[in-house]
Amino acid sequence: MVKFYWKNKLLSSLMAVALASGVAFSGNANAIHLAEDGVGQVLLVPLYLADFGYETKLAVVNTREDIAVKAKVVIRSALASSELLDFILYLSPGDVWRGKIFIDSDGVVKVYSDDDSMKNDNVPSGSNVQRNSDGSTFASILPVTQALFTQNLGSGDTSKMGHIEVIGVYGVREGNINLPGGQAVRVFRGMSKFELARIFDTIPRGSLDAVNPPSEASGLPGSPIRSTDPSFIELMGTVEMASSQDRIGYRIPALAGAEGDNVPTFVPSYLTSDIAPFDGLVISNPSFDVSVAAETPIGTNFGVLGTDKIIEIEAALATSNIHGTYEDDSRSEPQPGINRTRIAVTFPTRYRHGERNDSQNRIVPGNPCNEPTVVAADQYSPPFRSDGGIEFTVRAFDNHENDTAVRGRVFSGGPTSERGTLVEVNYFIPEWPSTKKNADGTLIPGSKNFESGWFDMNLIVRSGCPYPGAPAISFTHKYKEVGGMFTQSWFVPNSHKPIFGVCADDDGDCEVNSLM
Repeated sequence: MVKFYWKNKLLSSLMAVALASGVAFSGNANAIHLAEDGVGQVLLVPLYLADFGYETKLAVVNTREDIAVKAKVVIRSALASSELLDFILYLSPGDVWRGKIFIDSDGVVKVYSDDDSMKNDNVPSGSNVQRNSDGSTFASILPVTQALFTQNLGSGDTSKMGHIEVIGVYGVREGNINLPGGQAVRVFRGMSKFELARIFDTIPRGSLDAVNPPSEASGLPGSPIRSTDPSFIELMGTVEMASSQDRIGYRIPALAGAEGDNVPTFVPSYLTSDIAPFDGLVISNPSFDVSVAAETPIGTNFGVLGTDKIIEIEAALATSNIHGTYEDDSRSEPQPGINRTRIAVTFPTRYRHGERNDSQNRIVPGNPCNEPTVVAADQYSPPFRSDGGIEFTVRAFDNHENDTAVRGRVFSGGPTSERGTLVEVNYFIPEWPSTKKNADGTLIPGSKNFESGWFDMNLIVRSGCPYPGAPAISFTHKYKEVGGMFTQSWFVPNSHKPIFGVCADDDGDCEVNSLM
């Protein structure tokens, strides 16, 4: 079996005090999970592309027609998730934001939007435009054309490809909202974004402690703004990567939580005794807030009292096996075909296990699993290997239960070899098994037809985290190659099969099959 190499604090005990119940649940209804309908509080865009003639168009939708939402968008690089740009969206009820990432004629990767949902903080002095109290305006008045910030990119990293986070920070219900000072603003569909900004920018989030919990699940005491109920903030989104020859579209994976807030905590069977119980909410910190130019790592301060929810989020993404179907006749003999299949895999939270220090451009320790082993600078913590890698094996199955190991290489991730080096955003190019045919196209007797079938990608993780598997999102890229160009592309979400339990062998790695 060929192996490839992907190079790619705990929830505080205060949470156990603040959310003391210990009731166990099963299934996804009471846990953070990848939403089957694509609607959730946090959207994880696994891949954007601004290269090879492609530009990436984004759409983020507030599906609640009775609630306005503040969201933060963070664009991150492909290798180390360096933050390239962040900005704020003000989504009125039933609203949608649209923008795009493209490369200009000078080779600079930029974001463009003229949508009224996007806040524009870069208003030139002397500009005669309507402004918010902080001097900002909106992209519908002054369109945003902003280059991605690349000064913090490390060696080999790129802004031409990466991943994106859309965090639904909090929302407010339609109706009259009282502002500090006694003024009132009405929330409704089609409202002025300047009026919406007055709500979100002037009503303070404050702070909480265990003695002063939120009252009646309404957020902070006396505040109409809510961040802790996943049913309150229901975002969805789409991605379109288009060139002059091709067009790829997919629905953005969404992290959703339990229905309603103040749900009882629960303890998955694989959690160790020193891990605080899960509460099933994507964001359970009622005072959670964000700003631009201040990094918001996913999971940080998401929990009650500002604790870290990265373990619960990664448990929702964790998988041991990635399954999908393929159609690929590129290695058929004697005449190769034009059908192709490749695999895109992103580890959207890997940077939390080895965070980049912008001032020195180095990887500094990030250890959310509290692995007792000391993590040195420039190293990653479990479930990733110390250099950020995850080993994996791939097997291809034809349509008649025959299988074989698959080799391949990774674009933008190291040399072409049996043991490549992958990064945070990975584009795997398999060498699907060859199929031998006669001149008339019939299968040679005794040979097997691997022009279509399904594949199993088995992830091999470094032990040390309480959840099994590796936190990943993956798609199969299917297309036709005509004249060396991609055409008729489509992205198909892969199936993720988690494992339930932990394991370790002599070298500290886990290589197990899913429990049925």
